[in-house]
Amino acid sequence: MSLNDASRDELVRLLSQARQSKDISVRAAAKLAGVPTATAQGWLSGKHLPTPALRDNFRQLLAALDLRIPEAMWNPDAEFVKVSGRAPYLGLRPFGVDDAGLYFGRSSQARRLADLIDAQPERRGLIALVGGSGSGKSSLLAAGLIGGECVDGRLAGWSAASLTAQTLTADVDADVIVIDQFEEILQQDVDRVSAAMDAIHALAQRAVVVIGLRSDAFGVAAEQPVLAPALEHPMLLAPMTREELVQAIVCPAELEGVEVEPELVDLLLADLARDESGGQLPHSLLPLLSSALLMVWSQADRTRMTTADYVRMGGLASAVETFAENTYLALPPAQQELVPGLLLRLISVHGEAVLRTQIPTTSLSESERTVAEQFLKARLLSVQGDQLSISHDALLQHWHRLAEWVDDGRLDLRVREHLRRATSLWLDNDRSSDSLLPVGRLPVFTEFVADPRKAAQLSADERDFVTRSEEHFTSLLDQEKASSARLRRQHRLAITLAVIATATALVAVFTLVNTRRVKLDAQSRQIAYAIRSNTSGDVFLEAQMALAANDLADTVEARSVLLDTNANDVPTRWLGNGPSVMAKAPDDSMVIRAGAAGELTLWRSDDLTATAGQSWTVSDDTRPMYAIDIAKVDGRVLAAAGGTKQASIWDVTGEPERRADIEIGDETILAMAFDPDGRSLVLGDSLGHLRVFSLADPGNPRETAEVDVGASVTSVAFDPTRSVLLAGGASGSIGRWSFDGTELVALPALSYEVSGRTPRTQSMAVSPDGHWLVAGMGSRASARWDLTAPDTPPVISTDYASWVNSVRFADANTYITADSGQHVRVVDAATDQVTRILSGPMLMTCAEIVNGRPVAVDTAGTLMIWSRFGPSLRLEGQPAYQFAGDAAGSKWLAYADLGPSSVDLWSLTDGLKKMPSPVVPADVTLYSSIWMDGAGTMLWAGSTDGRVVGWRLSETGASEPFVQRVLDESAVLNNVVVDKTGRLMVVSEYLKKRSVLLRVADDGSLTELAVLDTETPQIARFSADSGLLSIGIAQNEVKVWSLADPEHPEQLPSVATDSNPSVTAMSPAGPMLAAGTDRGTVSVWDLSNVQEPKLVHEYHQSQAAVYGLNFSPDGTHLMAAGGDEVFYMWDLEDSSDSAEFILDGRMGRTTDLMFLGDGSSFVGAGNNGEVKIWDLDLTRVEKEICDQRGTPLSDLEWRRAIVGVKPFDPCR
Repeated sequence: MSLNDASRDELVRLLSQARQSKDISVRAAAKLAGVPTATAQGWLSGKHLPTPALRDNFRQLLAALDLRIPEAMWNPDAEFVKVSGRAPYLGLRPFGVDDAGLYFGRSSQARRLADLIDAQPERRGLIALVGGSGSGKSSLLAAGLIGGECVDGRLAGWSAASLTAQTLTADVDADVIVIDQFEEILQQDVDRVSAAMDAIHALAQRAVVVIGLRSDAFGVAAEQPVLAPALEHPMLLAPMTREELVQAIVCPAELEGVEVEPELVDLLLADLARDESGGQLPHSLLPLLSSALLMVWSQADRTRMTTADYVRMGGLASAVETFAENTYLALPPAQQELVPGLLLRLISVHGEAVLRTQIPTTSLSESERTVAEQFLKARLLSVQGDQLSISHDALLQHWHRLAEWVDDGRLDLRVREHLRRATSLWLDNDRSSDSLLPVGRLPVFTEFVADPRKAAQLSADERDFVTRSEEHFTSLLDQEKASSARLRRQHRLAITLAVIATATALVAVFTLVNTRRVKLDAQSRQIAYAIRSNTSGDVFLEAQMALAANDLADTVEARSVLLDTNANDVPTRWLGNGPSVMAKAPDDSMVIRAGAAGELTLWRSDDLTATAGQSWTVSDDTRPMYAIDIAKVDGRVLAAAGGTKQASIWDVTGEPERRADIEIGDETILAMAFDPDGRSLVLGDSLGHLRVFSLADPGNPRETAEVDVGASVTSVAFDPTRSVLLAGGASGSIGRWSFDGTELVALPALSYEVSGRTPRTQSMAVSPDGHWLVAGMGSRASARWDLTAPDTPPVISTDYASWVNSVRFADANTYITADSGQHVRVVDAATDQVTRILSGPMLMTCAEIVNGRPVAVDTAGTLMIWSRFGPSLRLEGQPAYQFAGDAAGSKWLAYADLGPSSVDLWSLTDGLKKMPSPVVPADVTLYSSIWMDGAGTMLWAGSTDGRVVGWRLSETGASEPFVQRVLDESAVLNNVVVDKTGRLMVVSEYLKKRSVLLRVADDGSLTELAVLDTETPQIARFSADSGLLSIGIAQNEVKVWSLADPEHPEQLPSVATDSNPSVTAMSPAGPMLAAGTDRGTVSVWDLSNVQEPKLVHEYHQSQAAVYGLNFSPDGTHLMAAGGDEVFYMWDLEDSSDSAEFILDGRMGRTTDLMFLGDGSSFVGAGNNGEVKIWDLDLTRVEKEICDQRGTPLSDLEWRRAIVGVKPFDPCR
């Protein structure tokens, strides 16, 4: 939809009024929004609306102007799924996972359900949640269970997933699997119900499956043997008590600072409980309560909700009727005519039952979308993904007008349902003609499809089914009539067919080859799109899919996702067998994984990425193991492993040899650790015991001490410098004991608190120098103590998405964590700043750093090994708007932050090495401008007060800074650019009219040569030979000067652009100039004849402003950083003008880029603060991924991830 002229005129009026009231100029408005003046001028005049990439900037401007206007007034994409206002009540729509913060009154029921789930043995089984329509099952499952209990409640740390009748066979890996609206599965045909039961049975063997079942479908469900155990003892959703209703009414409003009048609460409850007993709300009225509250909210003044508001909107009984009627009557007559057809498309009939159904939003016409928008705003309809549906059954039951439409159209609904089922069968049979119906010969169908208004209710597939059916059966009739005529013609045709047979065969071969190519192209793109939409965190899977896509066909999508996945930290993987833990030797010489099936697997560190390891079983009964540690004692390497009713010691110096079994009875070992010299072993168990064993003779462990800590012990660690043992678990504190090798003497415990709670300690580790203790918690947090001052409260970090299952130190300055949010984090010990984030497909149980490589294991037992250095140089912070480097791109990389005025400097001479940050004087605030001379000997940056800061560069990094003023104090320097020789510099004043050309002396001093007239200058660039200077001007042009005489620059003919040239670049290999505009256009000119610049390329792929632009070192390629969150690369020798790569950094709006070395890699930045490197050599990337692959994809993994393509090895 587009915004009409009246809306745009009103927007212009409001912007002008707000700007004038605050005395803000157009340039000042541009600065407030962080956009060029020309862009801001376009907004303010109504000439154009904010592009998608600049909408956040426009919101920033509105906030600065204190202007609150509906987003739909300026954002044409806001109309379809957004609901106006910040209503804390949802109306008819059930609560979703993201609505957990608004979900009140059901905490006891959510906890009850969580208790049932937690009680399931081995986290497997089937639970049925049963309640009437409108009882709140969907809300409880989504907001109460998945969004609440599985996040920070009883089931915190459990992973959860939702399935539907349509996605029941999807590949999910979760501890809890929710299947809501289960009655929809039971409404399918017998074969599909049978298949669904098989799928549910399989799911319940590896997870806790919770089904939400409407009570009126209980009898049908009970006929299924698979469901019988769950239905024998279902959880019946109890009606809400008065106290719970009060919470549901009052608490959401309180979140918005709005008071609910006590009299209104009483009146609502009185209306709800009329003719009812026990003060309980009938299930069917819960949606009406939510609708009534939403209507009262819409009437209230945002400070208090009152009985007057309630009475004015007509009371509870008319809530849905009023909502629906008002929405309907507010539509123009032409749109009202569309409502019955639209809503009836969202309804199906089964016997006498009237049910809701879904249709794709893409199936709506433009006029239907306009109508649907109004019902969405009223929350009478809802959108899930791309599926539109009626929000709740209450609309079917309480809106009389809709009921009349259903009654009048019941026959048509049945006809349409028959067509829907027939179409589904036809599609399931690959559109076979055997599944078509003679619709033209059946009057009931003929009358329906002949009525344009009724036929409009059919989906595109249904209309195609009808058309194909009519054509097919008409063709059969024609064939019968032509049968005899065909026989007569047959003889004459024989000769002609023989003549053309050869030509036909050649055409057929060409067609076959072309069809195969088209199919492979389509499959390649399909896999690439699947990777782009993948959110599982499984980077290994993405990389293998990308290899397959690139092998199938050479498409831009496949090439791009291959480079993208390689830039996302692809691990080597070795599959395991169930939940596992791991440990490394103190000298990093080996890694051992202990698995759930009682299996140990050993890797010598040199073999980590080369072999699947050496495996052996600890016992014959495959009992799971939960703890392992490794020590070096007298030149031997000992490993201890423990779990359910078992603990053993192994000598793994050479071939693994069992040295001893430790008798532990029926206990389960959850934690173990050798002391620093390997002479003692400490075990922590599920009953709360700490037991110490002497290993003076490793073949005969002797128990020397035992302590009962009163709660399960899940982590133990030694302070290597103080002879202190630490233990944590469910006790809510960390116990400490001095340890002399035989006895434990209690010391004061370390206490902690996370958001008012004392969660269990999952894991802990002490730094090798004894300075830091870090503990991972069962509440999305970690705690860090300074052990040099143990009485000081710990620093709590809450940056985790789930439980922190493992903490290990790599050295005194770095630790690594593994969490249930599927992430591994490398962290700076002194600041808790995350320096690297790695992800996998499952909950991470343990992680170590082995010879500089992060290594982790997950709940599936998969061991993953990453490279020593990841592609990300920085994960977050202020955006890097400009890169600086030497001309060869092989010595230095630098970028500056706007906020804290800091500069990051990296040496590239021997790999990547972070150098000490150049010192920025305390009285200087840097802007985005930073540059380096071609030789990489000087680094320059501009300030916000007309000064330039310089640093000399050497092997040790940057020198002390020296500062020089080049413009007055009001000048913000958005350009500080130096030519390749380092002898010329140009500086520009942001939003002003001048740029200054300067000479740089050997000592770094600056001398003004010339002042250039530049209206609102953008990015400046020198040519490779320093003979030309270009500066983009906000007036849709790039000005060019000859610098044959730098003291007297000669202005040459400008080149015109279609809008503001936000960035320019000049080729290092010849007289080529490129410009990117805020419309997304990238143009390239040949300046061989500077008097007549020649446009040689124009690219239009970018959908938003271009912020970065650079030629490759050899001048053959051009890259752009687009505001549409991707990087584009074009081959300038290709005349097609299509991109060679379109790279998605997943870093928000891309801000700049720079080629490195020979141009086979580049560094890019995004507005989320991340800075990352991509390898552009496809052959090298393919080899790297294949060489470090480990276990390849299984056929099952392939079929789940790459649908419709026969498995093959892309690394063959």
